[in-house]
Amino acid sequence: MALYHFSLGHIKRTAGHTAIAAAAYRSGEKLYDAYYGETQDYSRKKDVVTTKIYAPDYVPERLHDRQTLWTEVEFNESRKDAQLAYSFDIALQNELTMEENIELLDIFVREEMVSRGMIVDVAIHDPDKGKHGIPNPHGHLSSPIRPFLENGVWGDKQHQEYVLDENGERIRKANGKYKTMAVSNTGWNDPALLEHWRKRWAELANAKFEEKGLSCRIDHRSNEERGITDAPQVHEGSAVRRMEAKGIKTDKGTWNHWVSKTNDAIHHILSAIREISGWMKKMHDEIKSIENPTVSDMVMRYHTHRNEVANTYSHGVQNARKTNMKQINKACNYLMENNITTPEKLEVLLAKKEKSLAGKDKDIEDLKQKAADYRDLIMALDNYGKYKPIFDQSQKIHFKGKREQFQKEHRKELNQYHKAKRRLVRTARSAPVPCPPRIEWHPCHFLKRLFDYT
Repeated sequence: MALYHFSLGHIKRTAGHTAIAAAAYRSGEKLYDAYYGETQDYSRKKDVVTTKIYAPDYVPERLHDRQTLWTEVEFNESRKDAQLAYSFDIALQNELTMEENIELLDIFVREEMVSRGMIVDVAIHDPDKGKHGIPNPHGHLSSPIRPFLENGVWGDKQHQEYVLDENGERIRKANGKYKTMAVSNTGWNDPALLEHWRKRWAELANAKFEEKGLSCRIDHRSNEERGITDAPQVHEGSAVRRMEAKGIKTDKGTWNHWVSKTNDAIHHILSAIREISGWMKKMHDEIKSIENPTVSDMVMRYHTHRNEVANTYSHGVQNARKTNMKQINKACNYLMENNITTPEKLEVLLAKKEKSLAGKDKDIEDLKQKAADYRDLIMALDNYGKYKPIFDQSQKIHFKGKREQFQKEHRKELNQYHKAKRRLVRTARSAPVPCPPRIEWHPCHFLKRLFDYT
């Protein structure tokens, strides 16, 4: 079955990201992060199929080198909360060969991104099949947010414009200064452009399906736009799938299992509703003959009909009748508790429930984001405490050669330590209560302020 996934995120320092680390992981290479003084080594990563840097013709040759490109991106951003790059994740199609997928992605990047002046670092991964045995080929696209200009220098991401009222006059703030807003210089972050990109990727894939005579298609529209009532699942990614395959529970996996069971339950309910509706149409004349029909009458007649159907089969009749009786009791109890006596009252209740559920989507998304943030912070705290002794030990080695050898042997642990420290330090700096003066920062400070704040 063809799968559509096209998402946009950001590589940003506030989340503990670095451009070099992201580039090294996606390309499966060993890169040196001069900004932080760390080496990011993912040269043993096995699922990288191919990588390539795309750029407009005026971009100099040096920026076609991955190490140079992302080092310049890091050093061009001085803010501790800087956004470094756009990050696109695109699902490739199992119905196409890898060569065909690479060709589609090449067309898309050249026509839709490079033509707009973007530099794009592309990496295609094809990880091992998960527990369901379904391949998961996908493409990672990273593009610097700061544009590279035709005059050979890095340009500005945005500029400030005055906020105007309905009469076109500038608005003053309480301090007397004029109110301004940041406006992108490139338009690459325009939601309309993202929607165009999502649609264009679906068009390219569907055209390829049609060319090969395949009946499958993908659709960039949301479930709501397509009239699908299923609750959407979240993208798991290869790491989550590997953990789930080993029996390790994850937030994303647990959420998707719950969504799947919920959707199955909804389908079962809808199927029952359709069955009742179909029977009601067949029994329309009989219902019309009843004066002021009630919902209870309709339920009883429906289940009487089910008993008659069960009697036509010799196997399992007794069990079917017992199940039917339980369903009758359950349905009638619910109707009595909610004072549902007429079809009109039932319709009012259904409309009320539907409206109530519709307003919960935003709350669910907010809770999911907050849970994800807490999970990341707790993981950072765990890694900080776990790997700090190794970092301290490396600092106690006075001979340069031995220290470098120790750091090489423990590179993975030290990288995790530095990543965790960056995440916690930036979170602590953005917390509402400042650190006490002249006291060295420690994770305990962060924990206290986090729980005070929440």
